[in-house]
Amino acid sequence: MKRLDKDPALAARLKDDPEIGEVRQGGLPLVVGNELVGAIAISGAFGPADTDEKCVRVGVDKIASRLK
Repeated sequence: MKRLDKDPALAARLKDDPEIGEVRQGGLPLVVGNELVGAIAISGAFGPADTDEKCVRVGVDKIASRLK
């Protein structure tokens, strides 16, 4: 959610996409160039509310080089 707070263009694009629905903490979009190609999310990590998002970020960082 922090990224959406800092990137109003991304927030608007996600909100306007009828296939996405409501964006919640714990998930991140997978964007290649300017194209939304998917999303990844988790839920239930122990700790503060942003822990899920931190875990997702680690996963996205691991696969970032393979996103084309």
